[in-house]
Amino acid sequence: MQSMIDQAVQRILALKAEEAKADRTGTMHKAITSAFSKAGYKNIQLLDASKPLSAKENEGVTILTFQKWFELGRRVKEGEHALRIRGCHLRLYHRDQTRIASPQERKENFAKLQERAARREAKGQAAEAQA
Repeated sequence: MQSMIDQAVQRILALKAEEAKADRTGTMHKAITSAFSKAGYKNIQLLDASKPLSAKENEGVTILTFQKWFELGRRVKEGEHALRIRGCHLRLYHRDQTRIASPQERKENFAKLQERAARREAKGQAAEAQA
């Protein structure tokens, strides 16, 4: 009987945590949209975090971090500044603040991304070996 009660309590707590996260996400999306609107950007499309960046649903995304634009083969233009959103530790850029990277920059980007992936994998293997 006690185990059934414990399971029910755990489910309720998990649902409440999920609802709280959804509320924070909604609030954050409103703050981001408001900040970019105030800055004068018209087309504001936020990333749907539940889907991969390469998904069709995220094709028209216009607000991303420096690193995400870098991964997509775009570079932030010189002199552009990220918008800081109150209550959010991310610094975000609009697509209008970026340019398409040159083929040489894309090759360099790809090499850097491969290095990072290899380091992450090596770090993960080292952690597994210690455990």
